[in-house]
Amino acid sequence: MGADKGRSTVVLDKEDYEEKVHEMLKDDKTYETLKADPTAKYKRKLIAILTRLQKEKKIDDAQYRLLYPTTANTPRLYCTTKIHKPGNPIRPIVDYTDSLGYETSKALADLLNPLVGNTEHHVKNSKDLAEELSGVYIEENIM
Repeated sequence: MGADKGRSTVVLDKEDYEEKVHEMLKDDKTYETLKADPTAKYKRKLIAILTRLQKEKKIDDAQYRLLYPTTANTPRLYCTTKIHKPGNPIRPIVDYTDSLGYETSKALADLLNPLVGNTEHHVKNSKDLAEELSGVYIEENIM
């Protein structure tokens, strides 16, 4: 597997990797165990939205066919290892490729991409955000 940063390859014991992933997923403040796979429900919702947009002439037939979900693949979770951190924690990544809303996500990204960076509230990255916030002071008991 690849490392979290850089172009390194990491070789891990499969059981150690799976143990780290299971330990991460036990964090119930971040993750939730689902009672059932929601993919079919999301597919029905997406089809209903696309059908409504087509009827309202907000998307044409070609856009409808492009965005219509033809697969019901569940996104895949995998993790990369943070070799630059003590204990080599893992970073979760969700592979959305070929999943239910993949084409819709791509279309939305294409629509929104020209707008990125064209507002006064744009932040390039976490370093830029830290610099922006370095001069911000919040009074005590304000929240």
